[in-house]
Amino acid sequence: MKPDETSKYVFLLDTAMPVCDTGSVKTTKETDMKKATSEVSEVLDRLIGERLGLCNRLSKLRQFYNTPIYAALSSTERDLMEQQDCAMQTYADVLGRRIAFLQGKG
Repeated sequence: MKPDETSKYVFLLDTAMPVCDTGSVKTTKETDMKKATSEVSEVLDRLIGERLGLCNRLSKLRQFYNTPIYAALSSTERDLMEQQDCAMQTYADVLGRRIAFLQGKG
């Protein structure tokens, strides 16, 4: 997903909030707010699924460190796998922060 697409959802959510209430007439349509909330929910669901899959793969990689196969790898390959671990952890952390932000906790 492109960064501008995520911004679109946050922007939609911000603009869907009622700006002014003049009795029973609102300046922003309720359908716009429902649509924006639904789109944010879809993005949130995808991010949660993506992070869950990533964390599962990261866990498997870390379990692999304790195997004889890992011990038999060259130091270069072990180093590359550790760099991959670090990148995956950073990615999982960023996804977690995005999830928290969209849930209003960040």
